[in-house]
Amino acid sequence: MKKRWFSILLAGMLLLAFVLPAAAQTDAEYLLKVNKIMGTNMGSQINGTFKLGIDGDLSVVKSVEFRIDGQAIGTADTAPFTLVFKTTSFSGGAHKLSAAVSTTDGRTLETPARTFDFISGEQAGELFSRVILPVMGIIFGVIAVMMVLQFVVFRNRPLAHIEPGAPRNYGLKGGAICSHCGRPFAIHFWAINLLPTMRYDRCDYCGKWGVQHIVSLSALRAAEQREIAAARPEVPIPEKSEEEKLKEMMDKAKYE
Repeated sequence: MKKRWFSILLAGMLLLAFVLPAAAQTDAEYLLKVNKIMGTNMGSQINGTFKLGIDGDLSVVKSVEFRIDGQAIGTADTAPFTLVFKTTSFSGGAHKLSAAVSTTDGRTLETPARTFDFISGEQAGELFSRVILPVMGIIFGVIAVMMVLQFVVFRNRPLAHIEPGAPRNYGLKGGAICSHCGRPFAIHFWAINLLPTMRYDRCDYCGKWGVQHIVSLSALRAAEQREIAAARPEVPIPEKSEEEKLKEMMDKAKYE
């Protein structure tokens, strides 16, 4: 009996997890897009300037009427059928955003409404202070700890020795040209990601840490060739003899 009730309960949980969400999905031909231009966007809580648009086949769209709480706020009759609005132009609180799409074959299709909470500038500031700042503090704290740990772990790691100009494998992460010594090296798997093309990493050759920029393979190969020129010993300029110096002085005096 217990096993039966357990089976029924499990089936119910699976129904809630899979069947009901699937049933909630819309088969509408067009969906409303809401993109931030300037302001605050914390999920359904928004403040500032936003752009409304639609997802779907735009080739058959004649015009789009954008609505808030069922009331038209503007119409776009040329592609890409967008409209800019400010939340401050409306009262605060929950609002339903939607669009009515008119097609070239005479149909009018409604997008499913999306509910957003229009918050004030003061509320946006409080939200930023309460949520964003602590998260940013945690992220920067983790990055700082990782930097310190890497410095401690790898500070005594021996430097790599490779002949200048020798081709090398830069792996899946690519390579960078050291901001200190100018030699190209492969980005390490433990490098800290700063931006899509920036890493905080340690050079294999000079051992210094720094912000390294990932560059193309052609730029890395060019840096390898520059290593050869940099490694060539400078040919000393021979010192002039006394006779050559005297002759040079006499030539100068003649022209003067």
